[in-house]
Amino acid sequence: MYAASTGKTVNTYNQDSKMEMRGGMRGENMINSLSGKVSIEALTALQALMNKHKAEMDTMQSNGVQPTQVEIKTKMETYKAEMNALYTKYPELKTTMAGLPQGRKDGKHGMGQQDEMNALLAGVSDADKTAIENIRTEYRGKMDALRTEEKTKLDGIIAKYPEIKTKLDALEKNRPGMGQ
Repeated sequence: MYAASTGKTVNTYNQDSKMEMRGGMRGENMINSLSGKVSIEALTALQALMNKHKAEMDTMQSNGVQPTQVEIKTKMETYKAEMNALYTKYPELKTTMAGLPQGRKDGKHGMGQQDEMNALLAGVSDADKTAIENIRTEYRGKMDALRTEEKTKLDGIIAKYPEIKTKLDALEKNRPGMGQ
């Protein structure tokens, strides 16, 4: 579902559920699986970082509007940098986490597909990687704008039919994982 006034998509699906469906671990499941394998200090630092990141993402989505791809990417890059700092401080954390499920690797959905794309592009120069990312970012923004425009136009037509609009709104609200 789209919020026409902001150009952002409404998030109606829990990110933790999506990751767990892909075979990855999140939150308490990850902490529990690491317990006894890494130091308490490392676990505490990881839990604090995860809580901080979750709080930041929740704040970004607090009004029911999903952040833009650029906002998400910026937050994820910050999180990745903070995770790398934890890995440097607690090497056992990196080694142990490498053995945990990280998501699908079959190229069909989720992060596995992105990992495969990144592996294919590993031989591309840094300048070309930057150009590719800039193109992707530009077109994601255009896609968001087009979806918002489409939603606005459709809402204008559907508004003439209140009973249908009510049913469509209910469908959008209850649609799992596809509220994009």
